[in-house]
Amino acid sequence: MKIRQGFVTNSSSTSFVMAMKEEFTVENFFKAFGIGKKFVLTDMFEEIFNIIKEGASEMPDLAAFEKEASYYPEENLAIVKDLFSKGWKVYCGCFEDDYGGNPFENFLSKAPIFVHNSIIFFDASETSY
Repeated sequence: MKIRQGFVTNSSSTSFVMAMKEEFTVENFFKAFGIGKKFVLTDMFEEIFNIIKEGASEMPDLAAFEKEASYYPEENLAIVKDLFSKGWKVYCGCFEDDYGGNPFENFLSKAPIFVHNSIIFFDASETSY
């Protein structure tokens, strides 16, 4: 049994922080990552979207975010605070590596990912093995 408290990064799980300027829909997710409908890996990115959607919880305000992500790196905290002030929706979540479960989620739990553009902020860069 796993117990997760706050921002987690270890060999079996990786926390992520995501902020979106618009609603978190598959269309906006694809737009944020530059994925077109005819892209050869569209199905894979749709699965990744579903994993993120299932694991993400929207933070109602900055105080809730700071409590949830109490170990979040200080250098990126300023970015998230700025996005909150601009009205972006902020989410926290966790990828689990359950050894034999979803291969995409297992990969995401180990791959450091950081994307920041005009549509999305996605940080799952604090991974460890």
